[in-house]
Amino acid sequence: AEAWSKRDKDGFKVTELHISDGPAEDQRLAHVTLSTSDKARPGRQRYESRTLLMAQLAGAWRIRDVR
Repeated sequence: AEAWSKRDKDGFKVTELHISDGPAEDQRLAHVTLSTSDKARPGRQRYESRTLLMAQLAGAWRIRDVR
């Protein structure tokens, strides 16, 4: 999850975001679709969908797991 959150942000856009209840009261599932610049094909976008398990720690939301 840490490596995914630190990835190259060049051309990075969140195109879809849906939040649902998580497995515990202090957790949420974030269903995210990202759009990034495709370095292999200039001018084209690349799309990637992930589900993030978010947990509230010390008043802030943190990514706990990425699937």
